Amino acid sequence: MNSSEGGLMVKGVRLGATRAPVYENRDRDDLVLIAFDEGTVGAAVTTTNRLCAAPVHVLRANLATTASVRIWLLNAGNANAGTGESGLDSCRQTVRAVAKLAGVGTDTVWPFSTGVIGEPLPVQSICDALPRAMSASDGSSVAWEQASRAIMTTDTYPKLRHIQCDIGGHTVSFTGMAKGSGMIS
Repeated sequence: MNSSEGGLMVKGVRLGATRAPVYENRDRDDLVLIAFDEGTVGAAVTTTNRLCAAPVHVLRANLATTASVRIWLLNAGNANAGTGESGLDSCRQTVRAVAKLAGVGTDTVWPFSTGVIGEPLPVQSICDALPRAMSASDGSSVAWEQASRAIMTTDTYPKLRHIQCDIGGHTVSFTGMAKGSGMIS
């Protein structure tokens, strides 16, 4: 099995990162769009917690409609958790804006948020930044690296890995990007 941090190119996946800003006082990317080719099917495991963030509710509703996924919308700096009905409305607004920009159904846009709990989501900042993230999207290893850094909150380093292995005489590639938390020891 070969493992590397470079060469992270997945056919049919494009990533774009930009600064919204969601993080008000930080000069860094904090918004990511990950676009998938038409026909992509996804699955998700969400929290079993009774209290969960607005994006979890919206994602679950989308998954109840279709397994098709076209775009992931990720923001760092604001978890959109503990925000009640206004948080749900904010999440739905950003999902609609992405869907309109990309020309896809709202149920194929999967929202994810990480960051401060209990603060209103800066909807206008996110919506204003979406065209920049969309136009920056590509499938290069640089785009993967930028996206992995943009989703960091208290993380101490980006989590990104690409491996290739042989399965039944065929070379198979796996690429993963994750975020962790520096506050958990």
